[in-house]
Amino acid sequence: MIPSWSPRAIHPSREKPGENEYQVTLSDAFRVALRHWENQRPEKAQKICRKILRSQPNHARAMHLYALCIYKKGENERAAELIEQAIKLRPDLKEFYNSLGMVLMVLGRYEEA
Repeated sequence: MIPSWSPRAIHPSREKPGENEYQVTLSDAFRVALRHWENQRPEKAQKICRKILRSQPNHARAMHLYALCIYKKGENERAAELIEQAIKLRPDLKEFYNSLGMVLMVLGRYEEA
C-alpha cells in the first residue's frame, strides 16, 4: 500500500487537505500512472511513479515508466541506468529491452542497442 493520498492532490478544487483521504494499492497507483503516460501527461506519471518507488524501490514496472518519463525530458543517461536496473529485476519483460534500445540509440551507443 502507498501512504494515504488525498483526492485534493489529484483534484485541487476539493475540500481541505486531509479530508476524504483513502488508501491506494501499488497496482492501482501504477495503473493511474500508466494512464497518465498513455494520455501524454508524463509529468503526472513521473510523480506517481516516484511515490511508488519510495514505497517499493524494486517495483520494476514503475521504475521503467519513471525512466520513460525522464527520457521524455532529455535525461537519457539516467533513463538508461534505470531501465537497465528494471531489466535486472524483471528480465522477462521484453518491453524493457525495447525501451533500453531506444534510449541507447539516442545516446549514440549503437553497438549496445
